[in-house]
Amino acid sequence: METKNINTKIHYILSFLYQLRTMSYTQIATYLLRQSSTSYCNKLIKSMVADKLIEKQGFYLADSYYFITTHGISKLKKFGILPICQSDNEPFYPDKFLTASKIKMDEKIVNHQLSLNEFVLRFRDNYSFPFSYYDEKYVSQIFSDMRPDGLLKINDNYYFLEMDMCSERKNSLIEKWQNYRSFLRSQDSYKVNGTIKVLFILGGKNNAFSSRTKNLTHYIMDNLWDLINRKSDFYIGSFEVLYPLIVSPNFHVDILKKYGFQINRGQFSDPGLSDYDFDYYICKTNDSGQIMVDNGVPVEFVVDDYTSESLFVLKKIHTFPSFAAVFQNLSARDIKYLLLVNSVDDAYRLIKNNEIPLDGIYFTTKKRLCDNSFYSAVFSIHKDGSVYHFADGNFLYPVKESTFSVFS
Repeated sequence: METKNINTKIHYILSFLYQLRTMSYTQIATYLLRQSSTSYCNKLIKSMVADKLIEKQGFYLADSYYFITTHGISKLKKFGILPICQSDNEPFYPDKFLTASKIKMDEKIVNHQLSLNEFVLRFRDNYSFPFSYYDEKYVSQIFSDMRPDGLLKINDNYYFLEMDMCSERKNSLIEKWQNYRSFLRSQDSYKVNGTIKVLFILGGKNNAFSSRTKNLTHYIMDNLWDLINRKSDFYIGSFEVLYPLIVSPNFHVDILKKYGFQINRGQFSDPGLSDYDFDYYICKTNDSGQIMVDNGVPVEFVVDDYTSESLFVLKKIHTFPSFAAVFQNLSARDIKYLLLVNSVDDAYRLIKNNEIPLDGIYFTTKKRLCDNSFYSAVFSIHKDGSVYHFADGNFLYPVKESTFSVFS
């Protein structure tokens, strides 16, 4: 798009600096000037600083970052703001522009903001469909009493972005949970037609991710257990973990049809089971329409996708024994719980980091389902860390695959 009287690249840089509040030199060069040479990037950015459109912080290019100035905002008032969404090049004009001083932030939180912006820019780089993005400064346009670090809106679904640098203390996190508790019980939350997914984006040191994920999981479950459900769910991970969750579910349930399963929604009309909500219920039936039984074991499962490590699914794992007991009482059958995970290692980590029941819980992966018979694709992990799959047509005799050396 060419805009009269303003260079398009300058227009994008000003627009993004206004919406994201700051950007590093590397982010501007990588995501906004991607086809340009290094010399052109340097020249353009230097000219914008010289023209007082933007303000530079930091001496070396690798460490520098930029803020929009009052003069830069005056340009946007004249030419409009180009949206962050790739599929929309039409400038918009807010009812009221923030001042440069309101957009600028303290140096001590710049790294946090740049990390958040990296997630948003990578998302934009990969996602070609319509979406809206609001930084914390602009979330009030959507919700009056909630201030996540950022907010992605895709159709009727809202993704609350919380940038976690693996350093925020427990007391600060508890305050955050209290804010989410108030929000999820508010009118703002009730009026949402789609889903609310809170994404804790892990930043900082990679070697802290494992322990941080474990701690955040426990904090959230302890403080928000009663408010975690299909409509309002929580996730923790890096861009690589969270992006697939936003784009599309990893699990295409039709893969189970080749094994002869009937597939239904995992919701039940019986009043005793109406509070339980799984992704799917699958079963095999005989010619009479009754549940098939292999060696005395009914071939039926409730199924959930745990590849994005949904805390709603984790909550259901914890409550599965009560569901199974009610199901057995109503049907006189023992039902099993099948969880789709990304790898055997992920299943092991789930069990290792959480005190969850193992009886009746089984795992599989997309690759195993594609490459094996159903009974070989499904596996369980025992308390001693041993991994077992099963002989064809028989869940009574597990076949040992391997053992995790440390299981505590």
